Amino acid sequence: MHAAELGFPAGASLAAVLDVLRFGRPVQHHITIPEGLTAAQISVLLAGANDLSGDVTVPDEGSVLPDTYAYTLGTPRANIITRAQSAMQHLLTTAWRARAPGLPLRSPRQALVLASIVEREAKLPVERAMIARVFLNRLGLSMRLQADPTSLYSVSGGTLSLDRKLTHADLADTDPYNTYVVEGLPVGPICSPGSASILATLHPADDDALYFVADGTGGHVFAASLAAHNANVTRFRNRAR
Repeated sequence: MHAAELGFPAGASLAAVLDVLRFGRPVQHHITIPEGLTAAQISVLLAGANDLSGDVTVPDEGSVLPDTYAYTLGTPRANIITRAQSAMQHLLTTAWRARAPGLPLRSPRQALVLASIVEREAKLPVERAMIARVFLNRLGLSMRLQADPTSLYSVSGGTLSLDRKLTHADLADTDPYNTYVVEGLPVGPICSPGSASILATLHPADDDALYFVADGTGGHVFAASLAAHNANVTRFRNRAR
């Protein structure tokens, strides 16, 4: 017999019980880390899993790959973090090697940073590649990204949670994460992007769009010129009224 958390079928015979005790596989538990969580939110999620053991420290922002991880009863929380970080590193390395040519990104780290912004901006999965293209086009033209989630990250102390709307003062904040102020990419990722956002960043849509704004239905409208973008903004505000 071996020590483990084991599952026994209802009505099992004594022989079946003995078979489980000798050869049964330990019960598998699962925890899902959703896309777009901050490192602090991920640590809270793991701390709340009562079938894990040990303490958990807040991992580096963006270092954990969102996914569902299987484990046995009493697995240390630190082991889940280590596995998720290894999975992220493997994905980044593999995806970077197969990236589209001509991207204005110099390293897998830069791809991770941009993918974290795409993750927080994209409300619809089909828009990820298009949103990535907008930001890549801006980087290629040395335009500021002006991504609201980066400003939110800076003014919320890295929580991405604020009980009010962003203000003009927030957008002018000189925090190194705020892409309304900093040139190029922020100093680091603002969340843990999922594999879909990473792949979209490294294989963006083919388009010349430089702007996008919410369309009021959950998606966005894209534009290649400021005049067209301003017209889209006016339509959205009129619809909102």
